[in-house]
Amino acid sequence: MLESLGRRESALHESEESLAITLNAIGDAVIATDIGRRITRMNPTAERLTAWSLAEAKGRPLAEIFRIVNDQSRETVADPAQLAITLGEVVSLPKHTLLLARDGQEYRIADSAAPIRDAANEIVGVVMVFTDVSEQYRSEQGLARERSEPGDDAGGHRDW
Repeated sequence: MLESLGRRESALHESEESLAITLNAIGDAVIATDIGRRITRMNPTAERLTAWSLAEAKGRPLAEIFRIVNDQSRETVADPAQLAITLGEVVSLPKHTLLLARDGQEYRIADSAAPIRDAANEIVGVVMVFTDVSEQYRSEQGLARERSEPGDDAGGHRDW
């Protein structure tokens, strides 16, 4: 019996290690929560963007770590984790969402939240995947400004 228990413990440890390696390899930020929306896991990209380490964030409410607002109104955006739990499906953030990091940095993000289900298909948490799209947004804004600047003729040529 002790040998069987040892094998199970070893398999569990290997599974945990494999999950950690996989999370660390993902280029997007990943945060997982329990059903109460308390942080259970974060990958290094999420740690960098939120400016919270997993050790500091673990067990804290998602809303404390993942602070998001509308970039124009600065109003708090609806909690995507709560929406994923309520709807029982994948949800995405609206455009114009800013992540307010602990260190004062702000990142424009694209995000989705999906319910985590157990073997009985019960929701036991949420996984959030988000990407910093700040640079892409700045590029798009620059192109839009260039297109609308006066001095362009109908063919898009500048009058010099």
